[in-house]
Amino acid sequence: MRKGTPPYNWRLEIDKGKNLVSLNDDFILVEDISFNSAPGKPFKLDMVVAVICISGYSTGYINMNRFTTRPKSILILLPDQFIQQESKTEDFEGLCIVMSKNFIEELNLKNSIPMFLSLINDPVLPLDDQSYKALNQYFFLMRRTVQMTEHPYRLEVVKHLTLALFYGLGPMYHKPLDKDSITKNQELTGRFLELVSANFRRERSVKFYADNLFMSPKYMSKLIKEASGKSAIDWINDAVILEAKALLRSSTLTIKEITYELNFPSQSFFGKYFKRHTGLTPSEYRDS
Repeated sequence: MRKGTPPYNWRLEIDKGKNLVSLNDDFILVEDISFNSAPGKPFKLDMVVAVICISGYSTGYINMNRFTTRPKSILILLPDQFIQQESKTEDFEGLCIVMSKNFIEELNLKNSIPMFLSLINDPVLPLDDQSYKALNQYFFLMRRTVQMTEHPYRLEVVKHLTLALFYGLGPMYHKPLDKDSITKNQELTGRFLELVSANFRRERSVKFYADNLFMSPKYMSKLIKEASGKSAIDWINDAVILEAKALLRSSTLTIKEITYELNFPSQSFFGKYFKRHTGLTPSEYRDS
């Protein structure tokens, strides 16, 4: 296997019998959705998924943090997050919006970092009656728009409506920021998390990321802690451990191969690192 290529499934398995409409596989609307993963096994997304919960409950884990969706709430899942199913009640019903990373990037969202940082820590948002009604209307307006296949500006309409959705949700996902220094800290944290996502399999030192952001490790860690509540080394270690857990639970790779995949110098070193952060050896975790 080529190094750096995750061997677990990144995609969603969508029930095509549930009124699915799509626009070039970059924007998908569906009235029910299921993850292509066995319950209890973490896997990764390569897209943004928003689930408007209409009835029933669902539970699971995002980056090993437990979440519960309830009626009149919205769950937003981000690319590169680890998702683990737990349960879903029989009466669960949700409206699902799926957007590719390419689609999101082309939106050129302004000042999006505070909202996305908030989503990392709190992906489920309760909705008041007005917001819930507006999101339902948005879903079915988008559905009609996507189905207008002869419309020459269909893609542009979908993008503008999606921008309106994100900007409308923004104030609910983060409090207004009064100090420029806090805003800069959040922007720094966003850049740091992008670097971690791209490099954590190879680089686990705070110095590497600080050098790339042109600041000292101590100062960078201080700013990231203030903005996110978590230190730089904790973000790095969490990314490595989440990847290791997914590989152990959702792949057939041997522990030696996982050691190589995550760029550890030896299987023994990887085992000690994993146990220090989880309390279990890799073998114990895989068998648990």
